[in-house]
Amino acid sequence: MEPLLYSVSEITDHITARLRSDENLQHVWIQGEVSSLSRPASGHMYLTLKDAAAQISCVMWRSQVARLPWWPESGDEIQALGRIDVYRTRGQYQFVMTHLVPVGAGTLQMQFDRLKQKLEQEGLFHPEAKKPLPQFPVRLGVITSREADALRDVLRTLQKRWPVVEVVLFPSLVQGEGAPRQLVQALREARKCHDQQESLDAILMVRGGGSAEDLWAFNDEQVVREVFDCPIPVISGVGHETDFTLVDFVADHRASTPTMAAADAVPEQQEIRDMISAMRASLQNRVALQVQGHHRLLDQMTIRLQNSHPERILVQRGQDLDSLTTRLQHAAARVQEQRHAQLTTATARLESLSPFRVLERGYSMVRKVDGTVVTSPDQTVIQEKLEVLSQHGSYWVSRQAGRESGP
Repeated sequence: MEPLLYSVSEITDHITARLRSDENLQHVWIQGEVSSLSRPASGHMYLTLKDAAAQISCVMWRSQVARLPWWPESGDEIQALGRIDVYRTRGQYQFVMTHLVPVGAGTLQMQFDRLKQKLEQEGLFHPEAKKPLPQFPVRLGVITSREADALRDVLRTLQKRWPVVEVVLFPSLVQGEGAPRQLVQALREARKCHDQQESLDAILMVRGGGSAEDLWAFNDEQVVREVFDCPIPVISGVGHETDFTLVDFVADHRASTPTMAAADAVPEQQEIRDMISAMRASLQNRVALQVQGHHRLLDQMTIRLQNSHPERILVQRGQDLDSLTTRLQHAAARVQEQRHAQLTTATARLESLSPFRVLERGYSMVRKVDGTVVTSPDQTVIQEKLEVLSQHGSYWVSRQAGRESGP
């Protein structure tokens, strides 16, 4: 069989295709010592993994480097997860790393990282999946061991902060071979209680600190999935502040310790009292201001009503009538005085023209019996009875025959 002729690019592409088609080389862990470590400005990481007999060039792209919780150093023994690929420009194969763990972390850490990456890709840790915690819980479920110190810490904290809350214990092993199964069962019992008996506002999954092996039950895949599927908000409080389990990532709220889990689950009663007192004071001030405003409005309306009250109007009209009457009386008096003065003047003028004033100067006036004043002899006849008026009185005479006087 004649050998095939390839160009350098063709044979490189052929080798690349063969390597990429081998699934065993696309998801593999490699352990070795770090050497020739470099981190250029591009953000990528380049290093060599070696053992006593061989070495392999490795690269980790910038996006993966940014997610590393720690940086390896030359001489570190590490385990790297990644795939075998070909660096075409140089014609050499290389290991493209996606995850690094120190060898000191052991097999458990590898299992932890693998499962964490798997569940994270499925969306179990997304913030959008987190359920909000109740503000004022009435009933809490607690999943832990009956004999655990964590249970006593939780109960003590709840009693101190929010003594009205009811606690329902769902006991379970928290470490050992049977712990994952019992944790799953406890979660299911809590859901059953929530659905069929008395609703739970939240569930606390707690245990005290310990080694990675002691906490491993809280990294069990079935336990994590059961927490994710739980319709009740779950608060995790596993281990100490520096301990992290997969339950911490999937829980709706992660607390650093069991005590903090209890503290985060309920409000602090004194804070609530202070808040209520402040709200009461604020409400009282607002009510007082409103009452004052209504009082002012009532006073204004009362004044307006009093001003428009019929009795007040009647009194006012009475006062107006009295004032008008007084003014009328004063006006009438002035008119009367004026008329009296005019009468006095007219009387004086009339008296000055009165014939009786002539009598006072020694003259007399003659009148007939009917009162007609005689101004000429022609008005009388012989023997007619006439009245003579003088200053000091009157007397009667009769006309005698004789010469008539006249002009």
